[in-house]
Amino acid sequence: MSGSTGFAVAVVAFSWSFQHAVMPLTFDPHFMLYRLLAPIAHSTFITLVYLRVRRILPLATAHWLMDGVSAFIGILWPLLR
Repeated sequence: MSGSTGFAVAVVAFSWSFQHAVMPLTFDPHFMLYRLLAPIAHSTFITLVYLRVRRILPLATAHWLMDGVSAFIGILWPLLR
């Protein structure tokens, strides 16, 4: 819609990063800023990968698997000790 691929990539990467800033809603400004800025490079990379392959399902599946692993490590792993 903007006519600029770079602008579109920046908007998508920022919006995906913003989702991570508010997911664990803690109202701690430093933590929320960290959660906003940390995934920007990865979001930009994934957006560029999508522009190359034009298939969102493999990327969404990989994200789902990463979420599952992080949930296992963060919640279930301490219970298994």
